[in-house]
Amino acid sequence: MFKRPLNIIKPKKDESLYSFLYRIALANHYEHIGSMLKEIGTTLYSANCNYLNGDKWERVVLDLLNRMSVNTRSLLLNHFNVSFFGGKVEEFDYRRVYNQYHVKYCPECLKESFYYRIYWDISLITTCVKHERYLIDRCPKCQKKIRASRIMRDKCTCGEIYTSTSAVDRPDQEVLEIQKVIFQLLMEPDTTLNLKGVGELTEVDYFFYLLHFADLIDNLNGEEDLFDVDSIMVKKVNFSLRNTLPRDIKMMTVISTAAHRLVVSPDHYLVSLIKLMDDFKKMQPWTHKWDVFKRIIDSKFGGVYHDAYTDYLINLKTEHINQRVKVKPKKVKKKYVTKSEATKMLKSSHETMTNLIKYGLLVQHETIVDGKSIKLIEVSSIDRYKKLREETISLQSVCKMTGLTFHAGKLFVEKDIIHALHGPLVDGYPNWLFKKKDIESFLRKVKKCCVPLENEDDWISLKNAYFRFRHTDLNLSDLMLFVFNGTCKAAIKPGGENLKDLMIHKEDFLGILKQILEERLMQKGFLLREAAIVLHCDVKIVKELIASGRFAVSFEETHPNGDQMLFVSKVQVKDYLIAEKKMEAMAADRYLDEYLYKLVARTMK
Repeated sequence: MFKRPLNIIKPKKDESLYSFLYRIALANHYEHIGSMLKEIGTTLYSANCNYLNGDKWERVVLDLLNRMSVNTRSLLLNHFNVSFFGGKVEEFDYRRVYNQYHVKYCPECLKESFYYRIYWDISLITTCVKHERYLIDRCPKCQKKIRASRIMRDKCTCGEIYTSTSAVDRPDQEVLEIQKVIFQLLMEPDTTLNLKGVGELTEVDYFFYLLHFADLIDNLNGEEDLFDVDSIMVKKVNFSLRNTLPRDIKMMTVISTAAHRLVVSPDHYLVSLIKLMDDFKKMQPWTHKWDVFKRIIDSKFGGVYHDAYTDYLINLKTEHINQRVKVKPKKVKKKYVTKSEATKMLKSSHETMTNLIKYGLLVQHETIVDGKSIKLIEVSSIDRYKKLREETISLQSVCKMTGLTFHAGKLFVEKDIIHALHGPLVDGYPNWLFKKKDIESFLRKVKKCCVPLENEDDWISLKNAYFRFRHTDLNLSDLMLFVFNGTCKAAIKPGGENLKDLMIHKEDFLGILKQILEERLMQKGFLLREAAIVLHCDVKIVKELIASGRFAVSFEETHPNGDQMLFVSKVQVKDYLIAEKKMEAMAADRYLDEYLYKLVARTMK
């Protein structure tokens, strides 16, 4: 058993056990610790000896310190266990967090006071926050890792003096700020970190999340944006010491920075982590990472990470949100659903859903994942369509509001006199849809064009007017345009509400009808039955004249009912009257004009 040293010294602020023992040895004229404590000299040469875990050397050292009445707590890494692990520690845990066989240091700190700081053995600390420089973990000259026995001698085996090293690189501002957070939470009592929108994290809360996220990023591809830290390049993350990549200052700077980002900014960085974990699972399906992530979201402040995870999934177009079993998202309104889910939401048929998607009323996204097609529909487009159904009416309803027949209503829509929101001529959708307010606006426009109804004998109903020119090229929509442009006066019967009660001024209507017939005679000519009336013969005679070449068909068209309509020009009829009926040219013109008036008059009967 080692006797109590003659020269007693006191530990310095934040000094490590190894450093304190080394200074005791020097104070008592030993060359180094090994010569003072020969029984454990081999261990003291190779290990840092700053953590108690039941090794043989501990009994010798603790006996010595007890004889000196030294409180060992502040000298040991063990007093950080509560902060890092909540008190319960597994061997695997402390080996990742505490360095045991090699050290790192700040040359400026050693110059100011030569002793080894206990927190330098914490793997997550990579920067001296006092001098704002990266710590050094290899000999600047030979690049060998540094042992505790060598740093206390201030000399490498290659002859390099550690304290003569010039200041190394300064970390970027983000790294420096994160290192200050880690340092303050460990070394300054009652320090907390505000997690935006959640609350204050104690050091136990913070390191619970930091170490769990460090575990999650372990072995992931280090070339992703999450690990873009101070221009440091790492191929793969090595926190657990399970791969061969060096876990040096650079590696631990990337790990501590990335893990901190995930702790404080999950809304920004968690998506990158989830994608990397998904890729990792494809290579290692047995991974425990999702179990670790579940522990995070099930914890005290886990809701903030669950929210970010859920938000990512509901915005994802490459998978069904319900397919995650290990870690399920929160029950929130989805942003994308399957076609069958959308069908239930709209209480519609499969065929209707297909049409809604085809014509763009529902927005569907298709993604090919691993050769499999995943089709999802935007819930927002379903909501828009629901609102559309509430705010729109069908063509049948439009006809009921306006008093038009279905055929007439369709003509009004095709001429855009009544504006449709969706339909065959708008976007290809097979059904016409209208905003009710647009139909109400149309009826107000009609009423605004109307004049007072005085002598009803001077007017005919819209229905009768349509009947009068059913054999012309005009239709009801054309007549409505004449009303709107002022060519034809209109009025509504007292108490009338729609076009069923609309009256058309006879004189204006006759003028329009005469003009239309004149234009038709000039452009197309007489129908064969009209030519027969003018010539006082049977239609068969007119057809024979055409067959013989005496008349030529000047125009032909197909009636809506499918009948073929043939015309002979006015000039041919006039020439025939002159040649065969021995009329003078002027007499023939008067005769044809009289026929036109008779035709108009007959139309009005």
